[in-house]
Amino acid sequence: MKKICVLVIMAWGMFFSSCDSVLDVTPENEITFTNFFKSEEDLNAINAQMHSFMKTLGAAENMHVKMGLIYDYTSSATNNDVKKLLPTAVVNGVGTNWNIHYNVIHFANLILDNIHRVGDLTEDRKNFYLGQAYFAKGYMYYCLARDWGNAVITKDSESQAMLGNSTAEEVLAEAIRNGKLAEGILGKYENLVDLSGKPLATKQYGSKGAATALLAHAYAWKGSMIDLYGWNDDAKEAYEESIHWATELIEGRAGAYSLETSVESLCVNTLSGYGSENIFSLAFDEYASAYPMTTSLARFFTTWPVNTTATPAAVKTRSYCVKASRIQEMYEEKDERRNSFFYKLDSMAGVNTATTGGYAYVYKWREGYYKTTVTGSVNMISVKADYVMWRLADIYLLRAECYAKLDDSRAKDDLNVIRRRAKATEYPAAGESDIRMAIFREREKELLYEGHRYYDVVRNNYLIELDPVYAELTKQDIQDGVLYLPIHTKAFTMNDILRQNQYWFKFEN
Repeated sequence: MKKICVLVIMAWGMFFSSCDSVLDVTPENEITFTNFFKSEEDLNAINAQMHSFMKTLGAAENMHVKMGLIYDYTSSATNNDVKKLLPTAVVNGVGTNWNIHYNVIHFANLILDNIHRVGDLTEDRKNFYLGQAYFAKGYMYYCLARDWGNAVITKDSESQAMLGNSTAEEVLAEAIRNGKLAEGILGKYENLVDLSGKPLATKQYGSKGAATALLAHAYAWKGSMIDLYGWNDDAKEAYEESIHWATELIEGRAGAYSLETSVESLCVNTLSGYGSENIFSLAFDEYASAYPMTTSLARFFTTWPVNTTATPAAVKTRSYCVKASRIQEMYEEKDERRNSFFYKLDSMAGVNTATTGGYAYVYKWREGYYKTTVTGSVNMISVKADYVMWRLADIYLLRAECYAKLDDSRAKDDLNVIRRRAKATEYPAAGESDIRMAIFREREKELLYEGHRYYDVVRNNYLIELDPVYAELTKQDIQDGVLYLPIHTKAFTMNDILRQNQYWFKFEN
């Protein structure tokens, strides 16, 4: 164990000493890395570091996720400014730095470039580590393609060349390429084991199911970007590919996933990170720091009664608040999500607004993580929950969306699977005639505060749903990159061939 710790620290030091630019990731002492990879323990240390970086990339500090949030009050004026695309809040804002994404890619490349040096590695273990690296790269390039568009595709862990932007289409293709490599080599989650031969402790690891979900989402995004930006490709073919990969998950060929039997069991089990519906999540690690924090949006919304040390009035102090009246309008009375996703929605709405502010009590996540201070007081410092990136209900609704875009009547069937679980009226309910909008609204209701809404809006080109300011955008603004994040200034420090996207470049000093 001591050797592993020392080697991880060595790798960290070498990485950061050589990496003032996040795209200049060559270790200064190459021979040391050559000597490093001697055993599976060494390989596992690099894999662990890669996953350590990855789990920090949840929804909580993602600027696009915040742009897509439904809320009525925020404690930070910057959040409102970001939602309205104000350049002073967006350019170089929190969430526009892609360095962690490239840290993950660098460590994935270290595995791919050096795994051949490790002796006595069985084929199964080799495939496990290769699969982790391919999945991590695929997931990171998928995130880069969605959030920045024209990002950088690195060569390997040794190249010292400065690299310019690749197109968003090329970055997404790299995500798909790595996703397919991962899917082809990884086992189902339930069959994977760790270094000690024990079942994996979290669903953060790459698995056949996680790689399949990545491909389902990447192809759905590709089809939508062909429609939105006019890429020279076949949107119909992309939607069909997304349907194929979604079906692999739904029909159980990519792993043992199943919908929770009720909305309540969804909240208790899957949204904590451990249930049968969870396909891939970023782990909450209570040992990560003195004050660990979930990277899910639970940290911004959740208070009493989950926080047993708080009072009902604490709802007014959260980073984001949503009016109970808005939620009552959003979900029909018989929809079980009203009172599983929100604590006693109707009865709490009748409590004096001096206490509640008229806000709803978000209740999707049920367990707090508490610490005792040096003075003996106990405080909830985080919600104890993984950030669930992809779950099976999301995949059903994603397939429904792609079916609808192909005018396939099976869209209704997938939509109604999710409505039936919630005891909601099946499609078409009174007044419903647009299946695509119905699926979008269902994703809003089912996946509320799980980090999907901004991307759902962009995929469907329902931009006005984000904020009225989007109605003022021109087609040229969209082509120039307003829907992508600006590249943070730190990325340009040692890379003078990198280029800002055209829309946000106008607002740089």
